[in-house]
Amino acid sequence: MDIKLWIRAYYQDLLERSENKRKKDLLELLADEKKYAPCFEGLDQLTESVFKRIFSKKYLGNTKTFEQEMQSHVISTAKKKWMTRQCFSSCGSKNMHKNCL
Repeated sequence: MDIKLWIRAYYQDLLERSENKRKKDLLELLADEKKYAPCFEGLDQLTESVFKRIFSKKYLGNTKTFEQEMQSHVISTAKKKWMTRQCFSSCGSKNMHKNCL
C-alpha cells in the first residue's frame, strides 16, 4: 500500500470528525492533532526506509521525539487505516470484519 493513501485516509477521517463540531470542540480536536502534522508530512515525503531516530531528527527536530511522543499514535493510525482499506477492498464495507483479513 502506498504510504500516501493511509495518511490521506487519516486526514479525511479528521476532516469528517471536524465537520459537525462546535467551534470549541473543533479547536480542541485540531490542537490535539496539530502536533502530529510534521510527523505525517515527513512520513509522506519518505521514498525509502530510514532509522526512526534519523527521521525524528530530520522532521521533528529531536532524535527521540518520534519514539517518545508519536510512534504509538502513528502505528495505531496506520494499522487502523490499513485494516479498514483491506476490508473495504475485500467485501466493500468500511467496517472491519475478521473474515476479510
